[in-house]
Amino acid sequence: MTNHESDCPPPEDERLLSDEQLDRLLMSAEWPQPVAEAELRLQQVWTAAVREASEAGVRVQQVMAAEQSESLGLRERSHRRTVVWQLMAVCVLAIVAFAAGRWSSPVKDSTNSGRDVAVDGNPDSSADEIHGAELPDAISPDQMPPVPDDSQLIADGMKESGSGEAPPGLNANGLPQKDASAVDGPMFRPEDPIPDALKIDQEETGKLSAAERRKKQLEAVLACLGESDDQDVACCRELMARRREFEYLLWQVVESTTGQRQLSAITALGYVGSQQSVPGLLQAATNSELRVHSLRSLKRVADEQTLAAFIRQQQQPDLAQEFVEELISRTGPAAVQQYLQLVEDPASRQICLSVADKLSETQINVVASMMDAPRVADRVAAAVVIGQRTDKATHRKLVLLIERQPHRWEPIAALMWSGSEEAMKVLQQLQRNPEMVAVMQTASVQLNAFSANNL
Repeated sequence: MTNHESDCPPPEDERLLSDEQLDRLLMSAEWPQPVAEAELRLQQVWTAAVREASEAGVRVQQVMAAEQSESLGLRERSHRRTVVWQLMAVCVLAIVAFAAGRWSSPVKDSTNSGRDVAVDGNPDSSADEIHGAELPDAISPDQMPPVPDDSQLIADGMKESGSGEAPPGLNANGLPQKDASAVDGPMFRPEDPIPDALKIDQEETGKLSAAERRKKQLEAVLACLGESDDQDVACCRELMARRREFEYLLWQVVESTTGQRQLSAITALGYVGSQQSVPGLLQAATNSELRVHSLRSLKRVADEQTLAAFIRQQQQPDLAQEFVEELISRTGPAAVQQYLQLVEDPASRQICLSVADKLSETQINVVASMMDAPRVADRVAAAVVIGQRTDKATHRKLVLLIERQPHRWEPIAALMWSGSEEAMKVLQQLQRNPEMVAVMQTASVQLNAFSANNL
């Protein structure tokens, strides 16, 4: 055998033992016996390791418990400090609020039997009187919606007529004038004379408390209303300073009395009452003896939306027309908006259009501005209302608007609805213009849809 052959490893079958040979070798092998001292030493080492680990775990738990208790203590002390600062802040705010109220509130006169005396020394201006004052909201001309160029028909009519004067109730810009001397709209004026029944002895009332003075003043107003029916405004003017308080007292009179005293209280509610008095006045209107006075007061205290609801639900045409007249007598865009919605309703359309001639110039100006409204129904209703007025001034304004903006169908629809001789002449002239045929067809379609209530 050569060296090359001796260096080669033996075959794999010769190097590996079979399973049987391996089992025999393991069974015949002699294993060393364990030493007793080694086992004892190993057990001692294991016991010491377990004891040391247990002691270390206990110490860790103790350290964690100590840290947690310290954290809780710090948190509790921080919470206490926060509560203390909050209490101090609340006390400071309370002191400031008390001082501010003390400075701004009326002072007490120790020599005047506990009655409230204002800073200016007027015994009638007590705190409860001031807080009870609630004047009705009035819409100033500045709060009116912006009127587009198309609605400047009033000024154009002035120039066209050559008068150069603004209509009654309007200034040179076509805006409503406001009476600075009025206390509660046009009903109450300072120059109106005070009835004799309201002239109370000042020396006698000065010795009474505020509640007693109010009751005495209420009795004087009821007596004034019972004497004459044409002085309702002057009699109730004294109650306007404290409307809410007198409204409550008047309802006590209505519920506890009968006859002329009850009628006077219902009449006074029409001037000092609020929207909250509407249900009670409706209930009182079911009584035949109180119906006239209750409905009269109801028209005054109800807002525009409530009046519109009454008009829709009213089965008596005469009473519905009274509510419509009350609605159009209001100033402001809310009344005009409700009026146009009633015109859109076929059930109330005829009643509303029958009083279109009674609209003021200011309201016509607002109606003209509604021809630019986003809703088509509002634009058609505004055109119908303006077309319902057959006066020459309105006709001249519509013609001027058509000349300015020939693409607008709303003024043409107003002329179609009018049907007057002047309107028909203008429409015949427009038919000769080919460019106006499409606009006139649009106006005709909108009016037909409005009449059929298909908007």
